[in-house]
Amino acid sequence: MKKSLMFALSTLSTAMMLVSCADVQDGDGIDRRSNINGLVVDGRIANGLVWIDLNQNGRLDKDFEPYARTDADGYYSFNPVSGVDYCQRGNLSLEEFEDNLRHCLIFGASYDPILLRVRGGIDLDTGERLKGSMSMETTISQASVLRQEPMVMSPLTSLLRHGEAEQGSLLEALGITVEELFLDFTELAENFDTLTPDEQEAELQKRAMYADAATIQTIQHTLSEGTGADSVQDQDALMRELAKILLAKPDESSQAVGSSTTNGTSALVDLLSNTNQLQT
Repeated sequence: MKKSLMFALSTLSTAMMLVSCADVQDGDGIDRRSNINGLVVDGRIANGLVWIDLNQNGRLDKDFEPYARTDADGYYSFNPVSGVDYCQRGNLSLEEFEDNLRHCLIFGASYDPILLRVRGGIDLDTGERLKGSMSMETTISQASVLRQEPMVMSPLTSLLRHGEAEQGSLLEALGITVEELFLDFTELAENFDTLTPDEQEAELQKRAMYADAATIQTIQHTLSEGTGADSVQDQDALMRELAKILLAKPDESSQAVGSSTTNGTSALVDLLSNTNQLQT
């Protein structure tokens, strides 16, 4: 199961659009850098700071770590809705291209895992600033499949990253598949009754993921405020503890995701909101 999970993760994480970039080349004159297309969701996060944390210190080191800002829709490098490729000049003026480049995340080709993080920005669903941070691990391959769909970073990918060797069990506890992990679950249908049965099932899963992502992020915020865990490293430690709780209670966890009580409170809240379990 773990081998198939890691293969699926590798396939999904490398399935991003790779576009050649000018001006930085190897000795053979071939530019091997890649644009990393992504979407940041809690709700969608606009103007969030996304960077590749090469030394994994939880801080952006501008001297050597690539970074970009998400656009007004939460995308960076490429927006599939507007069709804008922020890393390509095309017919833009130099001024327009330079403005677009702030949304362009470029990194050299590598087979090693990389750590993506995001901080700041505005949650377009709530209008509030993103508290804390989110993260995901991925790899970049020169043999990647070209596609328009961005990688999705969310509270769910943050939690999965801290499942370590038990990522398969953690996904099972959350009640989602690898493929669903990278869905944009903020895109919800307005007319549920007009959907086909299969579409309704997919829509219910997206709504459950949205609720659970919001719950995970809310609990992280609450615990961060209660324990004074302001740094990214402290918040990573809290996420590791959340993952441990889910893995320790697989029966409760698998029933929690997607289920709710009459007052709309997910059972995931009952499982994770006991802050005494997370004190160190």
